[in-house]
Amino acid sequence: MEVVDLSSSEDEYSDAQFVPCALCRQACQRMRDAPLPHGQTYPVFYKKITKAMVPPTSHRSGLAVPKRFYQRYFQFSECRPVTIQDPTGRRWHIDIHKDKQGFFQFPSIGWNDFARRNHVKLGDLVLFKLVANSYLKVQVFSTDGLLKKK
Repeated sequence: MEVVDLSSSEDEYSDAQFVPCALCRQACQRMRDAPLPHGQTYPVFYKKITKAMVPPTSHRSGLAVPKRFYQRYFQFSECRPVTIQDPTGRRWHIDIHKDKQGFFQFPSIGWNDFARRNHVKLGDLVLFKLVANSYLKVQVFSTDGLLKKK
């Protein structure tokens, strides 16, 4: 199985001005380097949180999933159920859907609940690691580069 790192790929949602700090790059690297059978690594992507992604303003959009990541790992379809898990083990079952513009998103209903319970704020970095079919472990890093534990 070939694994491609799409965490720094440019897509229609990338923030061209965003360059992760050294701590965030190290955290991404540690997650990518987590041991897997046969020397594989987990595919990851990250999102820098913008105003449109933070409740209550995210009711219009939710959180976008990079198109290439979605197509490669979720077998391109209109809607895909996934489970996301925070560092404390809490889980959310969310359907990633394709919106009218053709973008793939965690809808606002599931994303807003996750964001509130994990204290996601403007400027935070959220790292998504695909650890199993349709199962993502998620870590939230504050603007100072430290992992948020709650």
